[in-house]
Amino acid sequence: ANEVRILRHLEARGCGFVPKLLEADPEKLKIITTNCGSRVEHLDEARVKELFAELEPFGVRHDDPDMRNVTYRQADGRFCLIDFELATILPGFE
Repeated sequence: ANEVRILRHLEARGCGFVPKLLEADPEKLKIITTNCGSRVEHLDEARVKELFAELEPFGVRHDDPDMRNVTYRQADGRFCLIDFELATILPGFE
């Protein structure tokens, strides 16, 4: 439920580097999202921090800022973020 809420929040604010929610079924605990590329194997720690910090102007803190939650979308050469189960909407953005 939290991931659905966060993804809807980010989409409403025009965040283009996270998956778009296509379908959510709370009874089956199932969500379907767009693909955000492939997992990233190597990225320096400073760049990972920069990527997660890019969420804050959209009012979200990821709360699991690990490289396993970074993908690379080859279509436009953009690093993207996934897995918002633990994320928080920042105060003033609710």
